[in-house]
Amino acid sequence: MYVAERYGITVVDISNPSSPQLLGSIATPDVSRRIVANNNLIYTVGELGLTIVDAAIPNSPVILSFTPLRIDEKGCDITLADNLLFLSSYSRIYAYDVSAPTVPVLISSLFIQQPDYGIHITKHPRQNILYCAVNHSPGSFQVVDISNPENMQILTSINLNRTGIIYSPPAISGNRLFVIETLKIHSFDITNPSNPTLLYSAAPRLSHYSFVVGDTVLFAAHQQARWVAYSINNDNFPQFLSEYGNTNIWGIGYGIAKLHNNYMYLRNYGRSNEYAGWNVKIVDISDPMNATITGTIQSPNAGFSVTHTILKRGDQKYALVAQRNTVHTAAGLTSSKGILRIMNITDPSNPVLMSSVDFDGTPDGIIANDSIVVVRTNSTGAGIPLYDIMLRVFAITNLNDPIQTQAIFYRDFPTTINNLRLFEGKLYIPKGNGLAVYKINNDYTITQLGSSSVPNSKGLQSLELRRRGNSIFAYLAAGGGIGGGFVIFNATNPNAMYIVSAFDTPGDAIDIALQDNYAYLSDYNSIYIFDIKDNQTVPVNNFPIVGNATTIKIANNLMFLNVEEGGEFYNGNIQIYDINDPVFPVYKGTYLSRYTQTFSLSEDCREFYLAHYYSFDVKRCLFNFKPLTFNLQLPANNSSVVSESIDFAWRESYDANDDPLTYTLKLWNSTFSTTITVNSDTTYTLSGVQLPNGSYNWTVSVSDGEFEIASVDTFSFSFSYIPVELISFTAQTQGSKVVLNWSTASETNNQGFEVERQAGNQHSGVWEKIGYVSGHGTTTEPRFYSFADENLSTGTYMYRLKQIDFDGSFEYSSEIEASIFSPKEFALNQNYPNPFNPNTRITFDLPVESAVTLQIFNSLGELIWQQEQSNLSAGSHSVTWDGKDNLGNSLTSGIYFLKMQANVNSSVNGDFYKSIKMMLLK
Repeated sequence: MYVAERYGITVVDISNPSSPQLLGSIATPDVSRRIVANNNLIYTVGELGLTIVDAAIPNSPVILSFTPLRIDEKGCDITLADNLLFLSSYSRIYAYDVSAPTVPVLISSLFIQQPDYGIHITKHPRQNILYCAVNHSPGSFQVVDISNPENMQILTSINLNRTGIIYSPPAISGNRLFVIETLKIHSFDITNPSNPTLLYSAAPRLSHYSFVVGDTVLFAAHQQARWVAYSINNDNFPQFLSEYGNTNIWGIGYGIAKLHNNYMYLRNYGRSNEYAGWNVKIVDISDPMNATITGTIQSPNAGFSVTHTILKRGDQKYALVAQRNTVHTAAGLTSSKGILRIMNITDPSNPVLMSSVDFDGTPDGIIANDSIVVVRTNSTGAGIPLYDIMLRVFAITNLNDPIQTQAIFYRDFPTTINNLRLFEGKLYIPKGNGLAVYKINNDYTITQLGSSSVPNSKGLQSLELRRRGNSIFAYLAAGGGIGGGFVIFNATNPNAMYIVSAFDTPGDAIDIALQDNYAYLSDYNSIYIFDIKDNQTVPVNNFPIVGNATTIKIANNLMFLNVEEGGEFYNGNIQIYDINDPVFPVYKGTYLSRYTQTFSLSEDCREFYLAHYYSFDVKRCLFNFKPLTFNLQLPANNSSVVSESIDFAWRESYDANDDPLTYTLKLWNSTFSTTITVNSDTTYTLSGVQLPNGSYNWTVSVSDGEFEIASVDTFSFSFSYIPVELISFTAQTQGSKVVLNWSTASETNNQGFEVERQAGNQHSGVWEKIGYVSGHGTTTEPRFYSFADENLSTGTYMYRLKQIDFDGSFEYSSEIEASIFSPKEFALNQNYPNPFNPNTRITFDLPVESAVTLQIFNSLGELIWQQEQSNLSAGSHSVTWDGKDNLGNSLTSGIYFLKMQANVNSSVNGDFYKSIKMMLLK
């Protein structure tokens, strides 16, 4: 048996109904509303779309695909017909081809009506007829012809004069079909499947939410934890038989039942206490007048995920999730209990629950370092409108056994979820309209160091912190009211914090994120961008969004907004913007996530962490990122290749989703063209046997299966084919020098090579010897040689090799050409490799002689490495950084920022500043 619920899908062994066994479960991308199964495949519809799960291995079900609906739609119901799947939303019927469950194909959709609570559907067991119970006012029962899924047609529509709400799909028993709303039971004769006849609309004994029918009995679930049995032998009305259950417990809600072998399986949101979660009651109905509960399947979890934080220890990752202990009850009750769950998520495909600990209060914030975790809880208390707030501190040196060490009480206004911050060993917490700072003690407790207020604000909502020189600054989303908006605090001295700059936004400032010299502030339905390089709140742009942005996260030059629509967290989405241009973000897409409470990102966006209703989701990519652009390397632009083959090389692209990448090499000139697929390699060797001598262009593109991205550049080179002995001779320009590389397949009596250059920048026809490289005598093994011609001025140079035997005989190689170009402008190039371990090469260009300062900062803004070089000549330069600070200490993995400053005496070019981001990955 498969149970779809708000956690996902649970698989249960019911071979012995009196002793059911839980086998396995899997979290789904959506809150499941209805489920069908066929041949170990499970199909479930949620508000966001269609999920297909493979349950061939019951202990380890696997998600095969998730197909989202349109952003303005909500899923409602689902039914199967061989390889066709029909899904109803709140306004349409969708037909899908699911013959390939990993890639469902939408065939067509049919607009029904814009209802209130969705459309519920059932297929006729033998005919291509779909029956639809529609919740619009006054309600209708519609018959749809699905014989041609590409062109579904409404055949009949019957007015139901609805007085309640329809929560369940129609059910068929023989030639009878039943539709139940909360206050009516409708019965139809479907002897003619395409033209049903209404037999009766009768008032039920109780209000009903879901039902199931057998041959002669209809069982309907009431809103309390009980069900009612009716005889359906009579075509004029349903006859009440009996009712069962505990009338004192609220619970069924939208419970769903199924019949199998004289047993009814009734999923029950009701619970005898608020920690019990959902359950499935197994009822023996062989005697409908004396139904008996024979077993119960209990939900494996009972927590509502509210907020989380991610902890790293060495190469291990842990998620610390704070949950309400069970919020979503059928009675609408809210728990005053919480759960702290700690999971090892190092392997995102196999998260392991390590420990759970209960606490009092509803959590709304969590933060952790290597020794403690602090959970903030709130309850209404006796101080309304102030809430009773508690900071609960847990020692987590042993993650398998967290121990509460402290509870600090205070009263405050309610605030946003998860706005606690750790910075340089101190804990920063918004309190009311102020900011409090705590130190972390060695005994796993915290002590307040100081606090300060923002006058007239409605309460601080969120903050980020940075060190600038000897000072610490807090960047605050300070709510609304006069004095709210965006505020910068000097927080260096916790006992004497003060406002540096402020900007009063028109709405309520709710969250803030920083990227380089810019701050991004959520003012609910607008995003404000500020230039903060001088610690001033200088607005540079703002733009509206649809909904209210409650959370801003930035990673990998992308900005993510968790957006509520209509003021409800369950009706929202995550919007993504490209901020490579920090002042003018570019909208990239939207992820439908109506139930996300909090989310966080790894620095490279490879992993996503979402406190997502009843689940915590790990490594969940919001959408498919494009692979990053990359550069070509060899053959270098405008180089010459004298060889029997050509070696191509390019830098590796990067994909935030970890998708497998395929490279395609294209080589062409005016009379020749070829395209070569290289799979995941970044090198390729092409034989020159069939390649005519001449000039060629080449480029490479990369694909992740959806997006194809071209390399940044397109290179040209000349090619000359030579026999086996000298198999390559190439020239590569590196700043003000030319590096010559050549190789031989075999050598006989080879004394060495004189390297000759044609004198002068112009082709004078006069060659001069500029160097000598010894040979290897006689050998049958390949040999490789290199020579650097350095300190060259701008111009074009010709090179050749004079191969000399021991007997004095010699012969010349083909000639190759190389050019030295003077940079036209300043440039700081991206380091390579990146990520790196431990060395990386930094290159930059100077159009004029300059004094250059290179500085590297860590993610806290601390200066850890600096190099100054005065009077560097114009041209291209490079520096290698070994991943150590100026004291020679090796640095840990993380993000580092390189800043280059070039000062010149000439007023024509002016000074030059630029920064890049680098990743050290050990």
